[in-house]
Amino acid sequence: MSSTATPFPARVELTGEGLVLRDWTEADLAAMPGLFDHPDIAHWTPIVSPFDAAAARARLVRDRELRAEGTAMLLAVTVDGGAPLGEVMLRCAPEGTEIGYAIGPAHRGQGLAARAVRVMAAYAFEQLRVEQVILELEAENTASAAVAAKAGFTLLDVPLIEGEEKGRPYVLQTWGLQSPGSGREPQDPDRRGATPPPLLGINHLTLPTTDLDRLLSYYTQVLGAGFAFERAATATGPRIAALDVGGNDHLMLVGMTAAPRTDLDPLGQAGWGLRVGSLAELEEMRERILAAGHRVDPIVTLPAQWTMTAHDPDGRPVDIRAHRPRTGS
Repeated sequence: MSSTATPFPARVELTGEGLVLRDWTEADLAAMPGLFDHPDIAHWTPIVSPFDAAAARARLVRDRELRAEGTAMLLAVTVDGGAPLGEVMLRCAPEGTEIGYAIGPAHRGQGLAARAVRVMAAYAFEQLRVEQVILELEAENTASAAVAAKAGFTLLDVPLIEGEEKGRPYVLQTWGLQSPGSGREPQDPDRRGATPPPLLGINHLTLPTTDLDRLLSYYTQVLGAGFAFERAATATGPRIAALDVGGNDHLMLVGMTAAPRTDLDPLGQAGWGLRVGSLAELEEMRERILAAGHRVDPIVTLPAQWTMTAHDPDGRPVDIRAHRPRTGS
């Protein structure tokens, strides 16, 4: 990119996915604090906080400066070209062509973020002729990770990005989306004959609970799960704790006000389970559970494994099993 040319036109309006992405204008200044002055946006994005009328004016000025420099393009997310519901950004940087977004808290749950990201990615592929666009997200930001996956991005095997902003450290993962014309086949699950990428296992299982601290103690101190990360409750989301149960698998504990269901599955079993390495470890686990004052059923011998059903502090059943060694025929 030359120093005298910018990849971004002075005026832009992109349509698609039921959205109109348009330039920010003076008329949007009054609406911007309602979109961006929010704890989630303050925590997960570099947008200034608190975000007031002065911040809105400064952001509009900075938007125009970045466009003129050819560094970035910020567009308002709308459904009809009218009231802004959020923002989507396209930034040209040495590490790649990056997309970012922020949706106002009153407008979430409509798929706006994923749709806006896909429209902006299409613009980058078709107009800027880039082969890949990226999203840089904190691993703990599960909502944004879900948006990335919904938009068709995959987690890239590249080094983590570490830094500090607003007085707190962060670690970013990089998600990527390839241009359909980059030489790689598009990942289209609806295309007949396409071979999907191999599954690597179950990423996580979500357990709702009315007492997250109690459940966290049970799965870490009694069953031995590792603590991965925790996200405090926000105005738009519950408190979450993620636990590492081995093999890159995780439990996601979610604080809720309604009591979780604790019934058995149609087979009369827990419907999910954890695994240890041997019968001796299973027996040791059972003793630990009993010593901690929790309920656990006797170990049962099956043709291919040993199994027992424990009951966590919420009364939820969880099968714990050990595979029996294979014998030759």
